[in-house]
Amino acid sequence: MITVAQRIAQVQYADRIVILDAGRVVGTGTHDELLRDNATYREIALSQLTEEETVHGLTGRP
Repeated sequence: MITVAQRIAQVQYADRIVILDAGRVVGTGTHDELLRDNATYREIALSQLTEEETVHGLTGRP
């Protein structure tokens, strides 16, 4: 299944997330991997999620 979303909360538990910027792939991975390794994803996540939601992403599903 492919889901297209602008909100991180809608995709944070997906098996694989693909980040597009101006139509170009700028990152792929899980929520945790992207938070750790991808500045574009991290910036979006920090603007959309609370600190608690971001931390849960790094420590496992709620």
